[in-house]
Amino acid sequence: MRANFAQLIEAIQVQMQPPPRAIATANTLQQLSMYMPNDVTLADLVVGWQTLAHVAKQGEEPATTQRRVTCSELASIASQFTIGQGSRTQAIKAWEQWAKAFEHSYDPRQKTMAKTFARELAELQAAVQLSGGEQAPPCAQAPQVEEDTQQET
Repeated sequence: MRANFAQLIEAIQVQMQPPPRAIATANTLQQLSMYMPNDVTLADLVVGWQTLAHVAKQGEEPATTQRRVTCSELASIASQFTIGQGSRTQAIKAWEQWAKAFEHSYDPRQKTMAKTFARELAELQAAVQLSGGEQAPPCAQAPQVEEDTQQET
């Protein structure tokens, strides 16, 4: 997983546009790599990002809409470095760790990301619950979660 994650970070810097967004996203993923549960694979993250790329409700905040675009791009780029099918249940473990890791940060960007991860975690959990397991449709309705209007990356 670590080698694939390093490849993903490098690919994001090259493939994502514009370059400042690519660098910010790559830096965030580098920080998150320290909090990655050992049993979570890149394929699990791809499933999580694919799920989160789909609109959960109409009229979302612009920052949430942009984050969904980012999730779609992350899934697409990460798919280049993984084979096999991931698990939403495993992806949930990563999002739980990420939300906890940044929750008490003094860094405003990390605090914003903690809120983003908490919202996304709720969506992933709802997708698993709605499906009764792993086969939830990617556009499953998620519970409404308080939105932060700051820009999400």
